[in-house]
Amino acid sequence: MVRTSRMKLSESALDRVYQLLFEVVAKDKNKDEFLELMQDIFSQTERLVIAKRVVIMYLLINDVPQGDIAHALHASVGTVSRYALYLENKETGVKKIIKRLLKKEKIMYLFDDIFHELFITPGVYKGHWSIYTSYLKRKNKRKTAGL
Repeated sequence: MVRTSRMKLSESALDRVYQLLFEVVAKDKNKDEFLELMQDIFSQTERLVIAKRVVIMYLLINDVPQGDIAHALHASVGTVSRYALYLENKETGVKKIIKRLLKKEKIMYLFDDIFHELFITPGVYKGHWSIYTSYLKRKNKRKTAGL
């Protein structure tokens, strides 16, 4: 359980704290800087919990069954259900970001499909069969994942 102070911050102080947090965490970071910052701020357990929460929400938005998510991430079914209810009832910031990422993913998959349809013809050139079969495997995985 999270331990917090009983003394509450004023609204203006809380706004300044969140502004500083935003400046430190979100402004002009590349992946390496962000990961280094996460290691500085959060413990290993906190990083794992936050990452699992994001993955749970991502998989729920992709319509992966709750039991499968709980089993794969070693999370309780209650935790997964709580996030399912959270995402179902309102349009959250995380939900918007994940949907935007999914749109980018689907566009990339579309380009991948078009490229392979136009340029990879098995049997025409040596080695195309292996490229084509690996493409079919990726496409089949996407289909089973619902993407």
